[in-house]
Amino acid sequence: MSALGIFVTYLTIGMALSAWVWIRGLELGGRNGIDVAILVGVLWPFLAPVVLNSDEVPRQARRDGRVDHLARAIDQAWIRLPGTGLRSQDRAVVDSFVRRLKVAEQRELDIERASAEAPEAARESLARLRAESASEVSRGVALLEELLAQLTVLRFVDQDVSVSTERDRVEVLLHAIGVDLSTHESTVSGSGLADRTTH
Repeated sequence: MSALGIFVTYLTIGMALSAWVWIRGLELGGRNGIDVAILVGVLWPFLAPVVLNSDEVPRQARRDGRVDHLARAIDQAWIRLPGTGLRSQDRAVVDSFVRRLKVAEQRELDIERASAEAPEAARESLARLRAESASEVSRGVALLEELLAQLTVLRFVDQDVSVSTERDRVEVLLHAIGVDLSTHESTVSGSGLADRTTH
């Protein structure tokens, strides 16, 4: 193969691996930035084994921290919204909701780890508990993603009527988050009371 052919092959592989690293970084919440992707593209003969082995991280571990990621983004979006009429009580509700989702997210991970060493008789129940936690986290994440999107829209509107309309939409989402939080707290309290009355 000619020197030009070797160079083209090197460049093609480097660009492909660089793009893969960048896309993977977006999927993992920005863990691998464009600077890392470029570095891998240039030095791929040396770094490719490390990068490819890092893809063996369990899928569940990749999902860990998505609530934190959204919470930080919402925090930044909220700071950039002066004078929109959103109340500090609304922010407190969101913070409580995020704390509850973090607990559920950690519980899902704990149950998955426990399932790996659990006796056969317990695995069906553990699978049910894990599915419940996963569903709770997914619903919560969907609400947070929608809230983040709506806060972003509110940041860029510049007419009074539009601001009022978008603020109303944010308040609808905040109400939904508050209802979800209250329902969960009532369910937990009810379960605790039932446990005490049966002992």
